[in-house]
Amino acid sequence: MKATLKLENIGGRVGIQELDFKSGVVTLIKGRTAAGKSRIIKSYALALSFPIHSDDLMEEAINFGILKSIDAEYLPLVNSSKDKASIELKYNGIVKKVDLFRDGKIKINENGNHKFLYCSMLVKNSRIHNHITRGNADFKWIVDEMSLAKDYEIILRSINNKLEELTNKKEIIEKNRKIIKEKTGEIEEELVKKAEFEKQLKVKVKQIDDFEFDEALVRREDDIQSKKTSSKKVLTNQLKIEKISKEKLEELAKNINVDKKVKELRGNIKEKGDEANTLKIIEVESLQKDIIKIQGLKSQEEQEMVRYETRKQLWETVKIEEGNKCPLCQSVGKITEEDKVSNIEECNTKIEEYRAIIKEFSKEINEKQNKINSKHGLKKLEDEIVNLVNKLEKVERSLKESEEAIMPEQKKHEKILKEIELNKQEINKLETELIKIQEDKKKDEQYQILINEKSDIDQKVGGIREKIKKSEELIKKSNIIELFKLKVHDLNNASIIIEEFEEIFKEVNNHLDFKIKEQREGAAKKFNKSIKNLIKELKFYTFKEIYLDLEEYRLKIIDNNDDSQELSSVSGGEKSIISSLLQISAKETYLSEIPFLIGDEIILDLDPERSDIFLNYLKKIAEEKDWFIILTQITNQDLKIIEI
Repeated sequence: MKATLKLENIGGRVGIQELDFKSGVVTLIKGRTAAGKSRIIKSYALALSFPIHSDDLMEEAINFGILKSIDAEYLPLVNSSKDKASIELKYNGIVKKVDLFRDGKIKINENGNHKFLYCSMLVKNSRIHNHITRGNADFKWIVDEMSLAKDYEIILRSINNKLEELTNKKEIIEKNRKIIKEKTGEIEEELVKKAEFEKQLKVKVKQIDDFEFDEALVRREDDIQSKKTSSKKVLTNQLKIEKISKEKLEELAKNINVDKKVKELRGNIKEKGDEANTLKIIEVESLQKDIIKIQGLKSQEEQEMVRYETRKQLWETVKIEEGNKCPLCQSVGKITEEDKVSNIEECNTKIEEYRAIIKEFSKEINEKQNKINSKHGLKKLEDEIVNLVNKLEKVERSLKESEEAIMPEQKKHEKILKEIELNKQEINKLETELIKIQEDKKKDEQYQILINEKSDIDQKVGGIREKIKKSEELIKKSNIIELFKLKVHDLNNASIIIEEFEEIFKEVNNHLDFKIKEQREGAAKKFNKSIKNLIKELKFYTFKEIYLDLEEYRLKIIDNNDDSQELSSVSGGEKSIISSLLQISAKETYLSEIPFLIGDEIILDLDPERSDIFLNYLKKIAEEKDWFIILTQITNQDLKIIEI
């Protein structure tokens, strides 16, 4: 199998560079510092791993130099003199294309596997190597990353949050029940008070109605009321006569006030002329086309509204029972009341939206139709202008005649006004006497006491009604609880739902705990099996066993005396060997499907004997698995790629 790596403007090199690699062998990239070795293996790493979805892996990618950190300005792989670079990798019928931009943007044609950075990077700054170097034996992260345990933990946290939310809701329900009980008791007490006050109120109203006034005052009031009624009848007749006279005067005054009338007529002529000019430029054909187009859109919206109204009717007829059918797709399944309400509410929302759109279309159609109707009235408008001109001439001709006729009528109108004024004065006088009689009647001390007592009871009843209303509103509000963004309008129903959900969440919680443990143990066992096989294959007999324990997933090292040895006490050379063991095991265990293993000086830095053993093993697995194994080595020569 052949792999072709095509690089353009990558690292310190401008232009295109194309490199071929062969699977089944170990390829060694040799050369001095800054000769371009690292840009080759970094290009492989970026093409095969991007995009990165994990924060830990993002930090890994930044440390390795293939992605930029938050405070960096440019991508590290893009040539400093260019704004864009690209990587193209072809192997086994696969083509991966990566475009890199200086500002940090990356465009890819096909996703890679971000676990490549954990499993296939045999380098000194890999996370495995750093853990071993620092003597950190905690490898729980690797069994989480390489299995579904991490994903299950995220779900578990969400479930625990929901359980906590349900606990809080239960506390709120109990609190609301106390409020409802308290307010219900208060309402009952207030209703008793209200009934008592209403009983007292009836007594006071009857006492006020039965109260007897001075008979002389009553007779005097009736006499004045009769005179007032008679005077009002006379006034009504006088006002009718005055109105007729005023209309006649106004008609005569229209002809006399020539300046005002002429200006008004001339203004009307100009206004009608402007309106006629406006109508002349209206294009009826264009407006009619617009109306047809809008009517088509309106019809579409009306059809959609009918569809949602039909759907709403279907849902309203649904019976919530076991084994019922969906009214839309006819599939059998459990349909809940919440499903039904949700669908009806959705239909109502859609219907209102379409009604608003149809209303806007109707308004626009009416506006355009009004313009067309106005255009049709152009001839009538031009005739009105001619009539106004004739009327103006007639007004000027009749002016002199009107001036002679208005004087007698003016004197007659003034006489009527004087009579009306005298009648109004008489009525006002009678009303003043009536007010005085009413005040005299109210001066009766007993009557005023009754009125005040009634007013006081009215206020108390009103206060009780307001208090009851507020208590009822609080009871109604307290009887509503929100569960998972949905409102339940009954606390008992909410409690039942919470209990059922708690049982479900607890079962899910237990299942997730089991699956997390199962995933971790499964990943660790596979990892340990690979390490054991690799120790045997590489003849690494410095230690008897190296494995991850299945409780805390810490790296355990057992020496040849069957004693446990702390990782921090292992020598630097042994740590390099152990990190290489774990890295190759991770590759074989978790990412064998990607046929690439990238390495730097970590193996070649070992002692010659150990280095030869590792290289021979790498040659073996390269040949057996048909992998591309690519290593780098610093020399004093120019860049050179050889197969070993």
